[in-house]
Amino acid sequence: MKTVISDMDLCTGCGCCENSCPCDAIKLSTNREGFLYPSIDLGLCVDCGICTIKCPNTIDDNKSNNKNDFIKLYSAYLENDTIRLKSSSGGVFYSIAEYVIEKGGVVFGAEFDSNFNVRHGYTDKIDDIKRFQTSKYVQSYVGDNYKRCKSFLEEGKIVFFTGTTCQIEGLYSFLGKKYSNLVTADLICSGNTSSGLWKLYVKYVEKKYNSSVQSVNFRDKKYGWDRFSLKISFDTGAIYRRIFPNDSWAYFFLNHYAMRKCCYKCRYKGIEHKADFTLGDFWGVRERFFELYGKRYDDKGLSFVLVNTEKASRIFGRLNKLNYCILPINTVKEYNTTIDNSAKEPIDRAEFYEDFSKGDFSLLEKKYVRISTWKKCNFLYDFYWRNRIYFGDLYRKIMKKVRC
Repeated sequence: MKTVISDMDLCTGCGCCENSCPCDAIKLSTNREGFLYPSIDLGLCVDCGICTIKCPNTIDDNKSNNKNDFIKLYSAYLENDTIRLKSSSGGVFYSIAEYVIEKGGVVFGAEFDSNFNVRHGYTDKIDDIKRFQTSKYVQSYVGDNYKRCKSFLEEGKIVFFTGTTCQIEGLYSFLGKKYSNLVTADLICSGNTSSGLWKLYVKYVEKKYNSSVQSVNFRDKKYGWDRFSLKISFDTGAIYRRIFPNDSWAYFFLNHYAMRKCCYKCRYKGIEHKADFTLGDFWGVRERFFELYGKRYDDKGLSFVLVNTEKASRIFGRLNKLNYCILPINTVKEYNTTIDNSAKEPIDRAEFYEDFSKGDFSLLEKKYVRISTWKKCNFLYDFYWRNRIYFGDLYRKIMKKVRC
């Protein structure tokens, strides 16, 4: 009787096995590190092997044999500033989602539930697209949404399904065939993070503020797109806002403690993706493409868009009120290096999760987080960031004089 579907160090938690099992014998549950992994109910399992057959990790997907000569790269942003400011980057996801819903379709994406767990959901209403806007830097639980997606596709509805690259791979493996009415978008991803660590952090801030969390925004743009903040609102009316690199939970994300094992050797890195669209941030716009965006650059968000298929190209050309320009394909590697590089595993990761098992976020914060006190002041950090080129030149001049 099967007890393991594939190598657990390679498991992404995509949920393909859970959706594929004809006996409902597989459920994803959190392990001791707070990550989603499949568990098999041996009382229900009939040892049919479908879970192993469908698992993307058991499929030989040699990228060199699937070279895509179609890919085009664009930088883009939505003209509607209200929607753009509520988006992670330039608002391209919203524009595609709106197009699909206007065609009578359905949109799937990651959202918070009432307890601020991240899970996939769907909508066919434009007003509900906001549920899926902005990045959720926590691994989303797909649940039965691959099945729901297939059901809508079989009904003939257009479906726009978004997720991490491994979730899109899981969806395609589950479906087992191509659908002309399916549109997919994956995200340039640093890695799947521990939902258990996030829950511990939420518990920590609720205790600190003596109030329940009312809303969370990982990409608040009060200080700008390239200095986005983690914003948490509480029932009491209190608001916690910290420019992202300088928050304790963000520290674990950016220093890769929060990543699951497979993300340190991600098999989906590179420009070529199966999804119709690949979306991400166009960092470095000020430094490299100022001649293109200098007069229009307003720090409200700019997206990279990889258009990977002819289907995506047709849709992209029909999107309303989207400003864009085509770029050399390798630009994405230079200005969003995450597309090509896996996260580096911290040398003390095992010790970190031993401490995590004690259930005390403040212990993790005290032992592992190294953030200068002045950086925790948003005003000072924002001032530094706006003037960092000047301060860098000044520092170099001072050091040159000191050496002399």
